[in-house]
Amino acid sequence: MSPSAEQIDRHIAVLEDFERTYREYLGERRSPDHGWADEEWAYRERALKELAPQAEAAMVVAGAKRWDEGPVRIDLPARILRFVDEGDGIDDMKQWDILEEMPTHIGSLKGKRRWSVPDMGLKTFGTEVPPTPTRVEPAPAPAPAKPPWWREHLAVLIVTVVGTVAGGAILVAIFGNGG
Repeated sequence: MSPSAEQIDRHIAVLEDFERTYREYLGERRSPDHGWADEEWAYRERALKELAPQAEAAMVVAGAKRWDEGPVRIDLPARILRFVDEGDGIDDMKQWDILEEMPTHIGSLKGKRRWSVPDMGLKTFGTEVPPTPTRVEPAPAPAPAKPPWWREHLAVLIVTVVGTVAGGAILVAIFGNGG
């Protein structure tokens, strides 16, 4: 069963809240002074751990695929605070990748909400489906242009000209050139 428009709105709000909170967290983590006190870091991490399962559920509704690392499935709550340096000195690239996907998931949910809203009562609620794309038939190829009149009779023209020249040469050979 498709989620209702209200459920989709709640999922959108969760993803927007998660995106904002996670962006602040990652931004502060990358800042050179790390201005938050230890209590603030603990508070922010707890808030993210509470939001992450809700955000993951919203992402699933939006159509997100699972994250797998080899044979192990790692869910969103475990991924958001799992910083691994892959040898380049940057240990939070996967976290920024998660953050960059948020607008896509939010947009997907907004699209689903758009199709779940009734159309002024003319359609049954929740059954509206996106229109199927119509197939555009290619335009018929234009008819080939009619060739000029002389092209149709080119062989006849060539035989006539060659015959006339050859016949004239034969007459000149037989009777001489008149002089």
